[in-house]
Amino acid sequence: MPLPLGEAVRILEGLANKPKHVARVGDRLMAWIFEPTNDPNMEYEIVLEYDGIKLTVRKVCFVQIEPPAMSDITDLWMQNPTVTGVVRIVTNALEVR
Repeated sequence: MPLPLGEAVRILEGLANKPKHVARVGDRLMAWIFEPTNDPNMEYEIVLEYDGIKLTVRKVCFVQIEPPAMSDITDLWMQNPTVTGVVRIVTNALEVR
């Protein structure tokens, strides 16, 4: 059974890949996770939404730190093993099936 929102905040804040920011927005949680890549100048920004029942990937961007640049890859996130790995960790932690 998925975790209630209050418990989900505690779980998300305790994950090894700790979200950079977790916010409660009305009856939902939003979590921003920054996942490093093999290139120290690149990372993924993953925005997740949790409503107490299901976890939704709202946005995924490939971020270049210097010079600043961002590519929205939300439509392709399921084809990216790094992003799917992060989503799987969060899904398991929140007990979403």
